[in-house]
Formats: sequence, C-alpha cells, structure tokens
Amino acid sequence: MTLEDWSRKPISLGCSPTMDDLTTGCLQRIATAAEKMAENYNALVADRDRARRSSNYYQERCDQYARRCWALRGVITKMKKKAEA
Repeated sequence: MTLEDWSRKPISLGCSPTMDDLTTGCLQRIATAAEKMAENYNALVADRDRARRSSNYYQERCDQYARRCWALRGVITKMKKKAEA
C-alpha cells in the first residue's frame, strides 16, 4: 500500500502509518492533482493558440477577398463610364 493510499484511509487504532507517512501521502496527492491541473491548463492554452491562429488566418483571407471585391467594383465603374462616353 502506498503512502497516498494510507493518507486516504481514516485513522484507526490498528493502522501502522506514522504522522509523517500520512503527511507525505497527502503531499503526494496534492502534487499529483497539481500536475493534472497543469496538463489541463497546457491543453487549454494550446487550444486557445490554435483558435487564435485559425481566426487570424481566416480574417486575413476575408480582408483579402474584400479588397479584391472593392477593386473589381472600381474596375466595373471605370468600364461603365468608358462605355457611356
């Protein structure tokens, strides 16, 4: 039985772990929980960064197509004026 397991059990008269064993087991459980939280945090940060890159990419494409549309509207206007003259 590991110290983490000992720290989870309620203390009874028949138990053999010392207070130091229980404290060590509790600290190990806290460290394990902190590592799991750090893994989740790192995954969330990676997802956020990927979403930002994707958003920036598609925003640039949208801006590019908007500029292209405006340019073509200008060309059409020039062609209409030239045809009228």
